[in-house]
Amino acid sequence: MISGVRLHASGVTPPKLKIREIEFIPEEITDVSIGFVVPRSIFSTDSKGTSFEKGVVTLYRPSGSWLTRPDAIQFSLLFMVLPAELGTYSVSTIESVPRQEEKLFTGNTLIAEKNGGGGQAIPECYVPEQGYKFDLQRVKLVKTKHTAYKDNDTSPGTNAGGIFYHEGVKTDGRICIQVVATTGCTECGAHTEGHLEVVMVRTVYDEKVTAEPAKPLTWQEDVQLRLLKNAISQTIVVRLFDEITRRLPATSQKTLQFLTIEPDPRNNSVFLVPQRDWTAR
Repeated sequence: MISGVRLHASGVTPPKLKIREIEFIPEEITDVSIGFVVPRSIFSTDSKGTSFEKGVVTLYRPSGSWLTRPDAIQFSLLFMVLPAELGTYSVSTIESVPRQEEKLFTGNTLIAEKNGGGGQAIPECYVPEQGYKFDLQRVKLVKTKHTAYKDNDTSPGTNAGGIFYHEGVKTDGRICIQVVATTGCTECGAHTEGHLEVVMVRTVYDEKVTAEPAKPLTWQEDVQLRLLKNAISQTIVVRLFDEITRRLPATSQKTLQFLTIEPDPRNNSVFLVPQRDWTAR
């Protein structure tokens, strides 16, 4: 489509377009626009890269006398011929990948000792390091010493104590224990030692970088790509005609010449849509 002013006058020969010694007459003609239909086959087509083809459009004007031929005015045109292959695309992703980190927490050794009957309870509470939580499936109350005496009997059976949760406090953010030594007679004595062992856990995130190999872009088909929810960034690298390289965020709508990038966040997708509407604008 050629646009302008005073492109055609009534009563004269219609304009013509000449490419490779082949002439074309207009399919549409007004004084402000001229439309030619030129078959694709007239142009040479490379698989990659653009090329150029020359053409000449001739317009006619009435001469000053009805006895002479109309004046012919020629304009040179240069057509850019697109290749058979639109180009290639690839996706580079920086992804946040969760990983569980663990550390063993060991509490202080608590010592409870009571002689002459009765009992003693030594409590202590613990909280995990900042950023961690206690794994309640991996908690141990470790009794390291449990002894007693009664007269000449040193068997631990007369020590009714041990190591227990203090007041039932056992959460992922706080655990309380107590070590107890207790006997039931005034001539008895008891000694108990123990501590807490528990695994602390936290979630840390590692950056994982992946770069896919380039894949072909065709004129005929849209390309659907997946948007990762935990991606820090996703970049689409588009190379058009094996000549022009663009790096674009996958989450932003962008219209390139001959290609549109259309994100669809609701469906975690992004589409690469080649131009297929060649209606003159």
